Amino acid sequence: MAHHISGSSAEDMNTLISSKDWTETPLGATGEWPQSLRTALHICLVSAAPACLCWGNDLACIYNDAWKDLFGVDPFLLGHPAPEVLKEAGPAFESYFEEVLSTGEVRELTDHTLSLDDDEKQSFNISFSPIFDENKSANGIYITLKERKRHDSEADLQLQQAERDYHDFFECAPIGLHQLGPEGTILKVNQAELDMLGYSREEYLGRNIIEFYVNKTLMQEVFQRVKKGVKMHNIEAQMIHKDGSIRDVLLSSNGFRKNGEFIHICCFTRDITDSKFWKRRMEESENRYRTLIDNFPQGAVGLFDENLRYTAFGGQLLPQIGVIPEDRIGNRITDIYPEELVDWAKSYFTAVFEGKASSFDVELHDRQMYCQTLPIENGEGEIVSGMLVVQDVTERRRAQQELRESEAKFRMLAENLNEIMWMASEHGEEFLYINPAFEKVWGIDRKQLYDEPMYFINAVHPDDRDRVRERFVELPEKKFDDEYRIIRPDGEIRWLHTQGRKVHDKEGGITRIIGTAEDITDRKEAQIQLEEINETLEERVEERTQTLRSYQKQLRSLTSSLNKAEEQEQQRLASELHDSVGQMLTVAKMKVVELSQHPSPDLEELKKLIDDIFKYTQNLMVELTPPPALNKEDVTEVLLWTVDKMEKKGLDITIEDDGQLKPVDEEFRSILYQSVRELLLNVKKHAGTQEARVDMSVEKGRVKIIVEDAGKGFDLKESHSSPTEAGRFGLFNIKERMDWHGGSFNLYSNPGGGTKAVLSVPVKEKKKPEKISPEGRERLKPADPKGQGQQQQKVTVLLVDDHEIVRRGLRQLIEKQDDLIVTGEASHGQEAVELAMELSPDIIVMDINMPVMDGIEATQKIKREMPDVRIIGLSFHEGQEVIENMRDAGVSAYLTKNEAFESLIMAIRAEARNSNML
Repeated sequence: MAHHISGSSAEDMNTLISSKDWTETPLGATGEWPQSLRTALHICLVSAAPACLCWGNDLACIYNDAWKDLFGVDPFLLGHPAPEVLKEAGPAFESYFEEVLSTGEVRELTDHTLSLDDDEKQSFNISFSPIFDENKSANGIYITLKERKRHDSEADLQLQQAERDYHDFFECAPIGLHQLGPEGTILKVNQAELDMLGYSREEYLGRNIIEFYVNKTLMQEVFQRVKKGVKMHNIEAQMIHKDGSIRDVLLSSNGFRKNGEFIHICCFTRDITDSKFWKRRMEESENRYRTLIDNFPQGAVGLFDENLRYTAFGGQLLPQIGVIPEDRIGNRITDIYPEELVDWAKSYFTAVFEGKASSFDVELHDRQMYCQTLPIENGEGEIVSGMLVVQDVTERRRAQQELRESEAKFRMLAENLNEIMWMASEHGEEFLYINPAFEKVWGIDRKQLYDEPMYFINAVHPDDRDRVRERFVELPEKKFDDEYRIIRPDGEIRWLHTQGRKVHDKEGGITRIIGTAEDITDRKEAQIQLEEINETLEERVEERTQTLRSYQKQLRSLTSSLNKAEEQEQQRLASELHDSVGQMLTVAKMKVVELSQHPSPDLEELKKLIDDIFKYTQNLMVELTPPPALNKEDVTEVLLWTVDKMEKKGLDITIEDDGQLKPVDEEFRSILYQSVRELLLNVKKHAGTQEARVDMSVEKGRVKIIVEDAGKGFDLKESHSSPTEAGRFGLFNIKERMDWHGGSFNLYSNPGGGTKAVLSVPVKEKKKPEKISPEGRERLKPADPKGQGQQQQKVTVLLVDDHEIVRRGLRQLIEKQDDLIVTGEASHGQEAVELAMELSPDIIVMDINMPVMDGIEATQKIKREMPDVRIIGLSFHEGQEVIENMRDAGVSAYLTKNEAFESLIMAIRAEARNSNML
């Protein structure tokens, strides 16, 4: 293995390695070397024995000063493969290389001869150790040489023994030991430290020690100070276990140098985790103990030693009796208490250290004290201290005396009562007292209940037994209050009324249960007889009541029928006026208009007379005709119409509406309309105010109407409770009709406090509308309105009125005009909608009051489908409400039948011009 060194022998290997450009070698730049290679290199360079490491697939070699000096290896060969560096030794080493790399185990070559730098030969024991990379794979080989001597000197033997002793000490030490390189790399570690932190040797060696400490800044500072020559002793630190837990340690470190150069650091690590834990527990325990003593409730606590000297004293009682704890601590009981007290109490204190606990009463500071002396033991069961516990029982003793006196009085009273009185424990599991009256009533010896508390249940009547047992068991939680029967030993049945309840102390705790029982047999028998009499009486009353209810039902039915007949008669009269008199007047007016082309005084007088009759008929029809919206399911419009009429009579009415639909049956619509009208009339006539409020809402499936005023009110007891005269609806009739049909009517009033009436009826369930098939439809079409050129320019008109005489008169009036033509006639709104869709007229003349469908609804439907068609409203009514309803529906003009024959032609032509039809 001898090589010639070319002028670099003076330089040490550390310098040569640091200055070499490694980028051209198989190892690459030093910055890319793994930590495992760096650690092995450091161990190699600080080793005194010849050592060489071979790394990677090419087994690139790096060696230390001892190897270089022994074999004279050219520094140029640093980082070259093993065959180039080892030369003739390479073949002999090759098989060992393969074994170490494949098995990861150490191999030894003993008594092997190598050629040295001076061409001498020398025998060595050679060790081949694996170097593991970060993946735990053997990626390198560490070679060390130990010179083989024929005969070891005594000094060598001593050195070898010392090395073995050091190794044994290092590995077997009970505390953690490790060696660090100059940069903090772990070079060596013993098993104790590995066990303390849970790592394997391979996981621990080669890593920087700073990684394993919680406070890395502290350890950097310790490391730097040791490198400067400062010895560090018992530094408290925390290390990180492999499982993430923290271990408390005491660290001692010392640095080692060779020829002034820093070599390594030896560190001793002692695990103090358990001792710190128990130290903290002791401190916490002592603090709690001290807190307990200082704050001992309603008493005082003192600790004393074998000399009967107090070592601690405290408690909430001390300020109350004027004792300062500091006056007790450090003093013996013989120095504190009176001699006569010490003479008999001293034995209790000394007995503590013999393991005996004692208790005694003493009067101190004019207070009754209950005292206890107790031994205090350590974890090994040794008595280390005595404890005195003092509690002020003055009030308790006084209360006990008062209780004894009270119980004596109680027994004196209870023993002479005829009623049963008993007392049980707080949970009811035993009787504490039962008075003699129990034996008289039950016929049972009360002593049996002291031995067996539930013995009494056997005497309870079988029909009542389960109920009484259940309620008695529930007594601690619920009061007992029940009537039941018992069967005495002689067979007699008695009735008892028993009550039981809990008794609480001042703090609210249950102390006992007390109860009483009264023999109510006589009262119960009288009650049963009375119930039998009442039952017979009730049957007779029920018969009379049923008869009365039958009469009442017939009366309500008759009242409802009369009211309905009145409404129908009004409707009939209005219809007669509208259908007969009104239509004949309309035709008469039409004829007069035709004759007015030849004016004369008599003709003008006739025309004025017809106008007056016409106007009177209109007013009479308005009074007799119910609201137009009475046919609509939603009662809102009917009520608004009613309010509007009453406002015209001088009332100032505030309306509140929740905005919801309020559909109700036809019967209820009529009742609500007449009821609200009657209630508002009452406000105007009787309340002494002209202001009222009407509230309309839907709540829980019912329509609720409130009529309220702030007037003078009245006494409900003195109000009219019978039907009013002369067909007046009255409060009585409102109540009767509402009750009869399933509604409700409630009245609230006080003199001077105003009046509030509340009406409530059920909401009507929605049903799918039935399809109406048109009947009696009249369709009169022109022969061929678009067959001639001149007819194509005529304005087409659809007439809608439920009276043929009116339609005939209007048709004759229109057909006299050259520019107008009637294309069809309809007798009700549904027929008008269908004809409008079929004929597409330019103008529709629409009556309002018609069967099947009125003119307002028909207008809405037609305008929805034919927005360009022009509709002229026609009616007997001149009311602004009717006009506004027709305007809202979509009519573009409105005429009364009184003026229709004078203005209709002009209105048709005006609408035609507005739509560019003329």
